[in-house]
Amino acid sequence: MASTDMLVQEGHVAIALSVADANGSFGAFDSVWDTFDGGSVRASSRTYRPGGGAPEELTVGFPTVEEITLSRGYRVGRDTRAEATLLSSIGHMCQVTKYVQYPYSVQEVPETRRTYTGRIVGVTTPKGRSDGGEDIATLSVTIGVQGLPK
Repeated sequence: MASTDMLVQEGHVAIALSVADANGSFGAFDSVWDTFDGGSVRASSRTYRPGGGAPEELTVGFPTVEEITLSRGYRVGRDTRAEATLLSSIGHMCQVTKYVQYPYSVQEVPETRRTYTGRIVGVTTPKGRSDGGEDIATLSVTIGVQGLPK
């Protein structure tokens, strides 16, 4: 087993989405995703220079988390139903969980799990081309994050 001090590659990250049902229980829709973009945490900052030659002061606002976009290659058997479910779930509560896995394993590296809670704000369905394009079709979902990841 690899050391927990390993350098993490993007391919070592597992990503899962759970959507809440009408009662607010997560698990109404669970799925695994290929990519995770966004989720950066930032706070605005301002500097203030008081009079009398006092040193400059820095104030920092409340942190916010940018939207998260998950995507995966579209598989007809899996994603036809998932697409319909996600489209009807816009505005529903959801959780995104991501964690690091050991290389060549599905075992989770301890203390790497992060859970983001929010609402589904968008679904991007696969693009279509009639000219025989060779790109992989993808399904994407965008989540507006509420609060900080845990």
